[in-house]
Amino acid sequence: MKLKERDYKVLEALEKWGVLGLGQIDAGFFRRPEDPRESVRLYFNEIDRRDYWLGAYKRMDLLKRQGLVRSESYINHHQAYLLAAAGHRELVSRGRSMLRSFRPRMPEMFLDHELTVTGVGLIIEEASGKRVLSHRQLYETQARDQYGRRRPEVLPDLWIVDKVSPCAVEIELCQKSEKRYAELFEDYRRRLQQGGKVLYLTGWPGLRDTLLRLAANRRFPRLYAASLGEFKEARGLCTFQAATGDRFQIAANPESVTVRR
Repeated sequence: MKLKERDYKVLEALEKWGVLGLGQIDAGFFRRPEDPRESVRLYFNEIDRRDYWLGAYKRMDLLKRQGLVRSESYINHHQAYLLAAAGHRELVSRGRSMLRSFRPRMPEMFLDHELTVTGVGLIIEEASGKRVLSHRQLYETQARDQYGRRRPEVLPDLWIVDKVSPCAVEIELCQKSEKRYAELFEDYRRRLQQGGKVLYLTGWPGLRDTLLRLAANRRFPRLYAASLGEFKEARGLCTFQAATGDRFQIAANPESVTVRR
């Protein structure tokens, strides 16, 4: 099978994000729906039986038969796609690999979080035109000490590259302890550059309010929060709120309204 440019872009995305659902592949590289609601549905991998009859599934099945991608089957979730060793070698041979490694497995207990992170990243890229770094990219470029060991520092789920307001993005589907949040806030306080912000997207509005209360108690005004429901409704351009009452929106990049993948 001769690979097309679109196939290479799918392989690159699997290397970057680690895992992709069928809906995310369909929205990003096949149908690219104009209806915002349909686009959000697919990017959050809310798929149903009809989505398996379209071109994305058939093409991924061919890539799977070629050994370039593999799929994980789950009891309570739709199958997800990962890059296979042969797919990573193909990217390396073509000079298109960004990372030294690929994700070989995806346990079901982490799947909801990882697919949500991927969906948020893809939507931010498309809606704002800004470059978004995945956790995998951040991990591979993490600073090391003189012995080659990675320095113990907080790594967000996503990082929005911006000269004025770079943003760490955290996807919070369940609540951590107050002690853990205090540690994270202090780490971000030390490491964020001037103008940098921490954006939290929460699984429900109550958690958003909890984070804002904790940020107020810890005097951390650089934390902004919104719910995933608000993010979906605004298709990535929702308003994030800080404990101080300040508001922030991921503005579209005037130089690049959409990201070419």
